[in-house]
Amino acid sequence: MTIQNMFKEMATIARVEFVRLFEFLELVGKWHKEHNPVNSSWQLETLVVDKCPSFINAMPCKLMLVLEKMTILQVRDCESLEEIFDLQGLEAVESTQVLPRLENLNFINLPKLRQLWNKDLQGTMRFNALSSLTLYKCSNLRHAFTPSMAWCLANLEYMEIKECDQMEGVIEEKEGQGSAMEKISFPRLRQMALKRLPNLTSFLSGKNHALDCPKIKYLRIAHCPKMRSLTWQSSLDIDHNTPSLFTPRVQFLGLVRMALSHMDNLSKIWTENLLETLTFGSLQEVKVKNCESLENLFPHWVATSLTQLEKLQVESCRIEEIVANGDDTPHSNIAQVLFPKLTSLVLHDMPRLKTFCPNLPTLNWQFLKEL
Repeated sequence: MTIQNMFKEMATIARVEFVRLFEFLELVGKWHKEHNPVNSSWQLETLVVDKCPSFINAMPCKLMLVLEKMTILQVRDCESLEEIFDLQGLEAVESTQVLPRLENLNFINLPKLRQLWNKDLQGTMRFNALSSLTLYKCSNLRHAFTPSMAWCLANLEYMEIKECDQMEGVIEEKEGQGSAMEKISFPRLRQMALKRLPNLTSFLSGKNHALDCPKIKYLRIAHCPKMRSLTWQSSLDIDHNTPSLFTPRVQFLGLVRMALSHMDNLSKIWTENLLETLTFGSLQEVKVKNCESLENLFPHWVATSLTQLEKLQVESCRIEEIVANGDDTPHSNIAQVLFPKLTSLVLHDMPRLKTFCPNLPTLNWQFLKEL
């Protein structure tokens, strides 16, 4: 049975808003071109496809054009599915006509998923309402999308990617990319979580990519043992410089909360030298756990800029100092302003920790409640 035939049989209940297809063994996700599209009066808002082993294409082109009211698409436990959206034939379609109300995408346990889109439309289509994307246990997926596909997700607010064993980068390098820097922007992204991605080396795979998330509030990266930086690092750069998670090509100006854990290869979170393009003045909470290669937590220039920091938690790291020494002179003039709003400090299982900050004679935390 095809999706086309299934929807035709359900035409008598075209006003239904929620459909769940569960263990529909014969469901095949391909339409024949000679079939007419689903009646445009279809009112479907939520479509869940669960345990349909013959399902190979989640959203054919013609179906995308008629489900104007769909807000949620969830596909899970479909062992044969290889792609989500079939974009063939959409070149001449206005972007506003394609799933205009789609808000939430959830793709769970799809072991053969190779790509979300089967064609790169070079920014001609946008999912204007899409605010949430979750990828979980898509073990064959090496990248989530290309730079132009990221442009299609400009209004994304929440992104979670976890347990995708083969993923090497979230955004892949575009073939034939020149030497010009290309900015990848998620202007409305507020939360990003990357969890249990054993082969992830960076968020951006392109050597000329930059990342801008001006409204991001929460960043969590956990169990990504190969990751050292959010941006691509050449072997030459790695040989001459220790890469840092944040580089000049990453703009997270609104970051409020950050949690990093079990990042075995992470040496630095920030660059050692002052960079005016990197500002973290909004950061209020930092949690770092089980990052054994980490050299220190904050360079001195970063620490002095964290005037809003309230909670600091560091556990099971082998660092010798929390704040790296900026120079060889005492910083008594900074004692009054280093983390002035700190209310909670937790340091646990830190066998090599020698000092909080070298050459800093005193720490004045008048709001500290937990130590």
